[in-house]
Amino acid sequence: MEIWHGPHRFGLQKNKSYQKVMKSFLKCILSLLLIFSVSTDLLATESQLREIIVSHTDENNILQLYYVKEDGSSKRQITNSI
Repeated sequence: MEIWHGPHRFGLQKNKSYQKVMKSFLKCILSLLLIFSVSTDLLATESQLREIIVSHTDENNILQLYYVKEDGSSKRQITNSI
């Protein structure tokens, strides 16, 4: 059983093609990390509650339109029917 001792054992560290491959590999990893961090930020933004329009009767039993967040909070009346 042979143990890997790194690229210097085979003289690969001085090889320019090896350095190019390693630079490309590192660029690829950094790009993937950047994409991952941006995508998680977008997902966090999308998880915020949307505001929807609903119809509901007011205290006088008259149908009105309201802006409401998806969880039912922040109710704002749009119409004022008499």
